[in-house]
Amino acid sequence: MTDFLYSTKDVRWGKDGEKVLTVRGLSTQDLTIAIRTHKDSLTRAFSMIEGRLDDDQSLTEFGMELMEQFPELVALLIALAADKPDKAGEVLRLPAPLQLKLVEAIYELTIEDTGGLQDFLQNVFVLLNRMKVTTHSLNSLREGPGASTGT
Repeated sequence: MTDFLYSTKDVRWGKDGEKVLTVRGLSTQDLTIAIRTHKDSLTRAFSMIEGRLDDDQSLTEFGMELMEQFPELVALLIALAADKPDKAGEVLRLPAPLQLKLVEAIYELTIEDTGGLQDFLQNVFVLLNRMKVTTHSLNSLREGPGASTGT
């Protein structure tokens, strides 16, 4: 796999496009990090997406709605896609139109280039369910064998 490369996109801004942030599609590792830190927001965001698969709402409108309802999650996803996970706080302070451009680029690289939204959502929900089962199992182990008997 020495020739393996994933697609990236440069998002430019500034007076003459002198500033640039390179993003890639979100990986399973990125989603796992997002789930661990923003599980409720991510679950609600993907449920919102799933409920609109047949709507004619534009990606721009939908991206703005995500940014409005889940700003910290969106900032984290952008930071992860830029391979700068520790910079989510700085991403949060970028101008909204720039964040939207970044979200659109990440969407294209994550979803459109890899089989579409339906396939992506199915994979995310499988991952969320697995994490839920694992968390439940770990909590059961912590309680110990006699904890659930009521004795």
